[in-house]
Amino acid sequence: LVSLYYDWSDFILPPEILTNALMKIFMDQTLYLSIKSAIYLSLVGLGSGSSTGDVREAVKERLWPILKAAWRFWPFVHLITYSVIPAEQRILWVNCVDLVWSSILSGMASSDGEGAEPLQEEDSSPQLQFAAVRGGRD
Repeated sequence: LVSLYYDWSDFILPPEILTNALMKIFMDQTLYLSIKSAIYLSLVGLGSGSSTGDVREAVKERLWPILKAAWRFWPFVHLITYSVIPAEQRILWVNCVDLVWSSILSGMASSDGEGAEPLQEEDSSPQLQFAAVRGGRD
């Protein structure tokens, strides 16, 4: 899926044109990031057994903080992605950096959104874990 996205972005914004790197970063940080983050939050919620209504609320509440955090992280990564990394190596590069981002995202998904610590071991039931993603509401 990521390969198709990068192929598509290279097709509509050829990498030979330097200013296209900025357009690709903008596209990555709006369209692609919003969809990917909403899917992530939805799968976390559905995987924990939460209702679709709870998942929808969690996406509404958590998407904006995730986007703001991503905007402090990914634009710098993608400056390198689109200006230094050869097209055939981008997926490898982004997947390596995505390991760091996944740790950040996991921490955000397991906190209540107000700087709280992640849920403790004794609170490990799926419903309680997703309650944190929803902001602690039942």
